[in-house]
Amino acid sequence: MAKAFCDENEEEGYKYIYSIFDQDFSDAFGGADPSADTEIAAACSKALAKFATGEVRVFNEAGASSASFWKTIELPGLNDNNGVSRIWNMADSTLDPDKHDKDLKHTASGLAYLPGSCGVTQYQKNEGPAAANGAGGTSNYRFNITRFDDNQVQIGQVLLSDAPGGAGVGVTSALPWVLI
Repeated sequence: MAKAFCDENEEEGYKYIYSIFDQDFSDAFGGADPSADTEIAAACSKALAKFATGEVRVFNEAGASSASFWKTIELPGLNDNNGVSRIWNMADSTLDPDKHDKDLKHTASGLAYLPGSCGVTQYQKNEGPAAANGAGGTSNYRFNITRFDDNQVQIGQVLLSDAPGGAGVGVTSALPWVLI
């Protein structure tokens, strides 16, 4: 899958790991062969993750075992690499660079979001639009809170939530904790 994709899109700069660490690489490094030596393959995976830039495309991410170089070296390394902006999970067998379903950047720990922002509107006591039940402002403070990840995907929201007596307002979302 990945090799066919890279062969088709070579002019756009896409490279398959074994087109980077090829026979010329092997000859230059005294016969080092990443396809035959796991230590060399691990070092090549580290280099690939460290020196990648921009948007990276990955095939068969779901099929990778937890002990694979992809899960243990490449994905964590790409996530740590600030030069990588996106890690696109590609549709199987596609040759189209835009046929991807999700961004894996910052999801190595299983999180379903990217770091992002939170917007808050606070209404003073007895202020704010009518609540869903038609009541106007209340004797409590009222909040609208919306959370977005870095892709501007909404990951949590609460509207016109009363906060009596300085109590917190809980906002559940894709984050592992509740914002109060």
